[in-house]
Amino acid sequence: MENKYIYIISNISTNNKYFRWWKSIITKSLCRASTRKQAKMFFDYVEGHHILPISFNLGGEKDKSNMCFLSAKEHVLIHQLMCKFIHPDYVKKCMRAFHSMCYQRNGGDRKSTRLNSSHEFVSRMPSSA
Repeated sequence: MENKYIYIISNISTNNKYFRWWKSIITKSLCRASTRKQAKMFFDYVEGHHILPISFNLGGEKDKSNMCFLSAKEHVLIHQLMCKFIHPDYVKKCMRAFHSMCYQRNGGDRKSTRLNSSHEFVSRMPSSA
């Protein structure tokens, strides 16, 4: 059975290759681990991600089934992909989240090691799904 938050996202999305990549990463993360502790068995560092973003105000803020645990590279990629398939009503929120996570100030320097390291991951993805 599909996660209800993936289903909600699918209803406000364009079914393109970016959505399919996003769904694949989210689904794999849910199969891999349902808790942060389990996810740390696969990665030294993990980040929690709301499948249905809280900023969308569509529910799931406190529901554990709305959480998945991703590597830092996966997390950046997930936010980047969402900007390319989500309904226009939510694009600005997705872009703001992606920009914030990639360009946070690090001691006054706006370089993003997160974004640079994720580029290597993204560049290895197939060009079509």
